[in-house]
Amino acid sequence: MATKISNKSRKDDTRDTVAERLFEAEALYRDFEEVTPFEFRPFVKCFDSFEEFEGWKRAQGNPWYR
Repeated sequence: MATKISNKSRKDDTRDTVAERLFEAEALYRDFEEVTPFEFRPFVKCFDSFEEFEGWKRAQGNPWYR
């Protein structure tokens, strides 16, 4: 049977600071960048309506393998 950990005890247990967690997250991302064959390219696209967005989305192929 799983033991439930309350939020209060969990707060007291965490010893990591926000900066340490951010450093670990950035390190994980750097590791990910080394092993992925894809180049990271940020993607931003705007639409005038939700319907226009849905039409664009349906017209796309598999976005993971462009």
